[in-house]
Amino acid sequence: MMGNIQPAYIVSACLTLIALTVFGSASHSPLLGNWLHNWQTLIGSVLALIGAYWTVRKISQQIEHSERVEERRVRRAYEARLATLPLVLSETTDYAENAVRALSEARRILKGGGARSLTGQWSPPLFPNDVPRELGAFIEVCDNEDANALVAELLRQIQILDARMRSLFDEEEIIVSVLVNLTEYQLQASKVLQLCGALFPFARGESAEIPKSLSRLPVIEAITFIDDDAEEDPDFCARRNNFLAVERPWWPSRQ
Repeated sequence: MMGNIQPAYIVSACLTLIALTVFGSASHSPLLGNWLHNWQTLIGSVLALIGAYWTVRKISQQIEHSERVEERRVRRAYEARLATLPLVLSETTDYAENAVRALSEARRILKGGGARSLTGQWSPPLFPNDVPRELGAFIEVCDNEDANALVAELLRQIQILDARMRSLFDEEEIIVSVLVNLTEYQLQASKVLQLCGALFPFARGESAEIPKSLSRLPVIEAITFIDDDAEEDPDFCARRNNFLAVERPWWPSRQ
């Protein structure tokens, strides 16, 4: 009942108290006047408590309204980010596939042609600069911790991959250790592909389940599917064998 108290009721009660006080102070109603005199402090306190309760109630309602508005805003922001996530993943997938192909071409130039520099002969694929921003914005509005963990790993991998791809192009001379790293970079690009593939069902609304781990074999299979010459390279075969020899998923890295 207290939650239904309206301001008009409080005003009416105050006016009634004033009227009773005036009426009770008249000479023809000494009993009422004495009663009001004796109990006026208690009556005033009760009315003050009712007024305070109503004030707190109104403030609480305003806070609840603000929270509902904020919840709707966050939900709409999440739905908007989720709706565009498949496009972001597609763009990321294209970049990762192009990275695998570009690294294969770099291997061919450096090993097949005997060149010591990629300058003028090779360039990394164009990095989708909007992807990190979009993935970061998704994490900000998503409360699915499993999805956020996978998106965060994708964000980390793609930024490291971009830095490594550009480092190849920036090198004045290619040394043996960099040649070996070509396979490592292909592995990383393939991990990006696997991360995107793991997120696609969730992003498209096909499944609410998020993988808890990612196995190693699909990483190798994606490379050999895109790069037909990979298994003819001794460096790739050696790195592949070492990668698959670890009997645990590659993600999460700590299990």
